[in-house]
Amino acid sequence: MTRRLSALSATMALVLAGAGACTQGTGDQAAGEGAPLPTGRAVVEAAATALGGVDRIQALRTLTLQGYGQYAYQYGGGNITGSPDAPMKLQAANDLRRVYDFENRRWRLLERRNFLFPFAIYGGHNFAPVNQVLDGDIAYDVAPDGATVRVGPTVGLGADGPRERRMWMLSNPVAAVRAGLDAGTTADNVRREDDLTLVDLRVASGDVLTLATGANDLPAWVRWSGPHGDLGEVGYTTHFVGYMPFSGIQLPMGYTTRLDWRDVDYLKIYVDGYTVDGPVDDMAAPE
Repeated sequence: MTRRLSALSATMALVLAGAGACTQGTGDQAAGEGAPLPTGRAVVEAAATALGGVDRIQALRTLTLQGYGQYAYQYGGGNITGSPDAPMKLQAANDLRRVYDFENRRWRLLERRNFLFPFAIYGGHNFAPVNQVLDGDIAYDVAPDGATVRVGPTVGLGADGPRERRMWMLSNPVAAVRAGLDAGTTADNVRREDDLTLVDLRVASGDVLTLATGANDLPAWVRWSGPHGDLGEVGYTTHFVGYMPFSGIQLPMGYTTRLDWRDVDYLKIYVDGYTVDGPVDDMAAPE
């Protein structure tokens, strides 16, 4: 009996020693994960360096994206059922362009929209032209005949207005990082999420967005939230994939904006190319 107890005691000692070793190893790993985080400014500057250099990003004057895209009809609320497996009804966005005039804080959304499902309304399949502009704090639309109308803050199925267009303008890695480098921007609340580094940016207008960067310091996504007529508030996360060089700047070839409601892929943009520092139309708001 004594021999059995001695053997059992020895076995327990080995088990406890092993447990102690495992505990020690876990502690070392946790200590490594708890290494000091960089400052918000350092995260932004590292992202700018990865995109092409701080000076190059700050000197950028214009940028034009060309491609095509798809929208989820009614933010995903137009599906035949509420099941996450229901096929998505989509709206095409052909002849898509996003024009950035960084020097003058101006931005233009151009595309032709067409419903990709039978629709019993006039003009449902006529690829209606969309021309939305932001000039600083002024938002306005341009009709096909050139007539313009100012757009104020509106909340319906989604939202529009100066603030929403400003956030869509910032849903581009170069635009977001340029804003982060601005002296009027506060970059703080740095944290880790999986293998990403996150930083919150409060730009001069007071708007807040989160920038996530990967191990290579390239922007992985930006996230922001806004009002919605049906959902109250919805979060948007625009993911950037397939970086390629254009005139010395790394730019993504794909954008997916995902909602925090049902994880709906609200907008997908497939990039055909970019024009860097090329001529752009005057986007100053008319009288």
